[in-house]
Amino acid sequence: MVDCHWRFTEAGAFALLRDLADVGLFWLECSVSETPENHPALARLRAFAGELGVRLTGAERQPGLWSYAPIIQAKAFDVIMPDIRYLGGYAEFLHVARLTAIGGVEVVPHNPGAPVSAIASAHVCTSIPNFLIIEHMLAENPLYHEMLTGEAFCPEGGIVQLAGAPGLGVSLNERLMEERPWLPGADSRWAIPGCASRPLGTAAIRHRHAPLGGRP
Repeated sequence: MVDCHWRFTEAGAFALLRDLADVGLFWLECSVSETPENHPALARLRAFAGELGVRLTGAERQPGLWSYAPIIQAKAFDVIMPDIRYLGGYAEFLHVARLTAIGGVEVVPHNPGAPVSAIASAHVCTSIPNFLIIEHMLAENPLYHEMLTGEAFCPEGGIVQLAGAPGLGVSLNERLMEERPWLPGADSRWAIPGCASRPLGTAAIRHRHAPLGGRP
């Protein structure tokens, strides 16, 4: 997997795909800007990537169904990455997922955030037929797993086990919140030296009371 953070032109992205043709790339993410004028370029890139067996992936910052519709109609991506935080919750996420399913597009939640959004993203993925995998942080901050009580987001062997408890199956660790309140700026007590980077991983999801919401 390669995440480009929209740093390429169309020509540059084509060149990158050619250069990586022999490495067995799974996907190319956010290669060029997703503005409407670039939708035709993304469609051309998707077609070329498909010839190489590579998924073209993106659309992780769109705020609602209305912003995904033209991307899907343009056949810009094989995989879209809606973010439950930007979409405002489950209902809009499910609307987007249903629209992408009609267009034959897979869904991978954009999920580089804190454990609450990770658990929420995992739960919603059990309800969509075109779920592929879930992106997640590798918890380089030791507080990541301490922020919640209950079933933590801890993939094992590429699988996320979801709790059978009510709701998300987790609660905020209020004691920790009181001990370490958020403070703005570089002196925040949440900040830990050496934790500037945010490595990501991927996993499938298994719910204890429902079938797997997609392919492993």
